[in-house]
Amino acid sequence: MKRLMLILIAFAPCIGHAHSRADFDNAMDRFVRCYNNRDAKGICSLFSDSWGKQKKLPWNQKELESTLKEYGKIISYKYVSIDSVSDQNRITLYKVVAEHKTFMLGFDLDDKHKFGTHRFDTRSPHIDSLLSAAK
Repeated sequence: MKRLMLILIAFAPCIGHAHSRADFDNAMDRFVRCYNNRDAKGICSLFSDSWGKQKKLPWNQKELESTLKEYGKIISYKYVSIDSVSDQNRITLYKVVAEHKTFMLGFDLDDKHKFGTHRFDTRSPHIDSLLSAAK
């Protein structure tokens, strides 16, 4: 009985931060809506408070306009995989088709369903192979 309690206590933090696929899809929906509507403030509101003042830096209006010019609006996206960077850091990957590029977008969510990590165009040999294999 003591072992069972220790096991439950050890895994309790993992259970508290478990997210469903729908949670990730909803976060992606919100991001795409803000991105395509040129809403930099809306994008910033999707980031965890753990980012502090930093959460406004990557998605100010100037950077958003520059990104839209390079990539274009997002046309579609599709869940691909969860990439385990470590036991505590799992990035959910989506194949994104934009007007000018196709790429992988990766993120994780905190306990309030806000972005903890957000990688707009994430790359690695492994992620590139997933992108190539994704239909």
